[in-house]
Amino acid sequence: MSFKSEEEIRPKNIFKELLKCCEEDAIYLSKVGDFVEISCPACGSETKENAFVKNNFNFQYCKKCHSLYNSPRPTQNSFNSFYPKSKSSQYFFESFYPAVEESRKIKLIPERVERVASFINQMSKGKKVILDIGGGQGFFFDLLRLQFPDFEYRVIEPNAELAEVCIKKGYKTIIDFVENVTEWESEVDFIVCFEVFEHIVNHIDFLEKFKRMLKPGGKLLITTLSGDGLDISLLKEDADIVAPPQHLNFFSIKGFNEIFKRLGFNEIFIQTPGKLDVNIVINKSMEIEKWKQDSLVNFLINLNEENRTEFQKFLEKNLLSSHIWVVATL
Repeated sequence: MSFKSEEEIRPKNIFKELLKCCEEDAIYLSKVGDFVEISCPACGSETKENAFVKNNFNFQYCKKCHSLYNSPRPTQNSFNSFYPKSKSSQYFFESFYPAVEESRKIKLIPERVERVASFINQMSKGKKVILDIGGGQGFFFDLLRLQFPDFEYRVIEPNAELAEVCIKKGYKTIIDFVENVTEWESEVDFIVCFEVFEHIVNHIDFLEKFKRMLKPGGKLLITTLSGDGLDISLLKEDADIVAPPQHLNFFSIKGFNEIFKRLGFNEIFIQTPGKLDVNIVINKSMEIEKWKQDSLVNFLINLNEENRTEFQKFLEKNLLSSHIWVVATL
């Protein structure tokens, strides 16, 4: 089962409360944290221009690869010490996720499993070691294991309460941030990392850790948000999903290709199977009057439901949705 509206996977009332927590966190962290200027985290270019400011966080637009990213940004130490205790993190784990858990198990995870299974089936036969970064309570593995019961399933999850659920299910689990993990070098065939990349402060260190864990020929899947997508590229600071200090990075497709090539990955495959760009843009026009005057937004508003669906499929097919999947082979 899929979905067609934001409300199905992030109900407006609790999503707005999460965004409020993000805003309070960002303003607080911008005053007390240590911040550093960075070059483009995707391609390394120093050539950039100011894009906008949101919640006291500056976002830059890379002139080389066209990625959108926060700079100056919190240092890794500032981020690590702040993040677990932040209002937004606590609200996400204590209120937001429990409220959407059942809906996402039905509407999101089965399609994830289907897509990942298709990549696994392209690999050589035999038992595989699969690692989920930020695996939560292991719902993704619960379904994937039904298709591949002989595989070994491992999880890295920094939230101790969620990690304990994975341990009880029999998944080999490390309770920590992936940046701190030193185990499992050259032991993993396939790493999946769902909706984590947009939170990362240092992408090179993050991806280098995966390189060390992967076997030669192993695959890494990243799902995240792309700055090339319709809703982010159009709405910019008005896009709800641009939510510092939680979401700091929105690489372009060119940016994703650049960073994986820099790190020695190959066979980079990209798709944007997003479902919500059109719905997000139309919803935003209901909140902010100026967007009703935008010609593209007005065009979308006036489409009937069938044509809106077809337009979303067009975005998906042409790599123009903000929800992106990147699969790279080592």
